[in-house]
Amino acid sequence: MKIISWNAHRLGNPRGIRVLCDLVKREVPDILFLQKTRLKTREFEVCKFKLGFPNCLVVDSVDRKGGLTLFWGGEISLSIINYPYCHIDVVVEDDSLKGRWPFTGIYRYPETSQRFKTWQLLRSLCRKNDEAWMVLGDFNKVLHHNEKYGGNPRPDWQLSAFRELVNDCALRDLGFQGNKFTWSNCRVGPHCICERLDRGMANSQWWSKYPSASVTHGLVAYSDHVPFWVNTEGDGGKIRSQRQFRFEEMWVGEQTCEDIIRATWRRGK
Repeated sequence: MKIISWNAHRLGNPRGIRVLCDLVKREVPDILFLQKTRLKTREFEVCKFKLGFPNCLVVDSVDRKGGLTLFWGGEISLSIINYPYCHIDVVVEDDSLKGRWPFTGIYRYPETSQRFKTWQLLRSLCRKNDEAWMVLGDFNKVLHHNEKYGGNPRPDWQLSAFRELVNDCALRDLGFQGNKFTWSNCRVGPHCICERLDRGMANSQWWSKYPSASVTHGLVAYSDHVPFWVNTEGDGGKIRSQRQFRFEEMWVGEQTCEDIIRATWRRGK
């Protein structure tokens, strides 16, 4: 099973939809979780068919702030628990006889003064009864100082608060393959700032079901966040689609494309 999560900043334009369609066509996810879409339910009706998903749950944006969407395929058995402002909580039925397990897609509160509520929310959702649980999305925080490049260091109290949440909920980071960072301010030189703000986490019960699970950080030129995906069977799982990477011609017209390439090249030296 493959699950993609992406903070698709400002998705509501034709170019953004094209980039999303290309991502789905290339990676063929079973479940797609989008954050910060800034779209309404009616605007996703057409998008659902373009992406090829028969099922869709939309949490409307408020004054063009936030907005969450969950797509899932016809072969996926999924039960919705609740879907307030900043998260979608569901139960996934795995056809490979690994049972049912809750999945929470999270997007931190957009208002700075309200972001402490994200930690309160996750503590309230925490599964305590030996139930497998996975959480992924945009947390807007880093766990360690080395998950940030450039700019001022994150305050220690922010890191401590995030770590306490992870410990209290008995979660473990799923790790990643690919570029170290998931967000960039798309600038170069001394003004470049990159952070790992998006991640997947799971408790030990989920890990026992999927010990080979892997996370891959993708690459797009459209958003300041990159998409990432969880493959529950890891690299050795069923490969539904293999395609060579191809540079998209439309990226040439992207103002930040060259800056992203230069910044990534410098970090790799």
